[in-house]
Amino acid sequence: MRILLLFSILMLLSAAGLSGMWWYTHRSRPSTVQPGEPQQQEPMVSALDPGPPPVLFRLKPFELIDQHNQPFSSESLAGQVWVADFIFTRCAGPCPRMTAAMGRLQNRLEQLQLVTVSADPTFDTPEILAAYATQNHATDRWHFLTGKWSSIHTLAQKGFKVTVLAPPEDNKTLITHGTRLILVDRQGRVRGYYHSDNELALRQLELHARALLDGK
Repeated sequence: MRILLLFSILMLLSAAGLSGMWWYTHRSRPSTVQPGEPQQQEPMVSALDPGPPPVLFRLKPFELIDQHNQPFSSESLAGQVWVADFIFTRCAGPCPRMTAAMGRLQNRLEQLQLVTVSADPTFDTPEILAAYATQNHATDRWHFLTGKWSSIHTLAQKGFKVTVLAPPEDNKTLITHGTRLILVDRQGRVRGYYHSDNELALRQLELHARALLDGK
């Protein structure tokens, strides 16, 4: 009787062990993807839209000062395809990444104009922007603009429809600004916004810019 009882207990323990092993093997495992990472692989380049992108709206006229301390306006870009962004030179956040993305566009698209507008015009004088341009190997196709805060705020909010906010009094380097690159066509119309922290979006921007440069 004792042998039979012991045999029954061993059989139950064995069954429980196999069941536990099956559960461990087939249970839903936690994802290894960290917050903010893409859940799926990026599509291949062939899956990107070759363009041209749709027309979104016409940009309002503007006039600022460039890194050479010369007037620079929307008329200076008439008939050109260009990409714009808003940064500031003492930014330790996304600005270096955005500037690097603009630099790659400069090197890959020889006819493309580039416009970087300072979101910190009080600090970013033409002289400081000129030094920043040299540091980032800017050619004469890359324009760095500054001016009155009111003009830059209006250009950002009402022109490009992106965020640029003045810093608080106790921290002048805490400037909120949009981090997308903006594509504008030869007629001064905004054609797209592209996230500067997304490689796929930057590849899409290059394709769309090429399409506009080719007259599509």
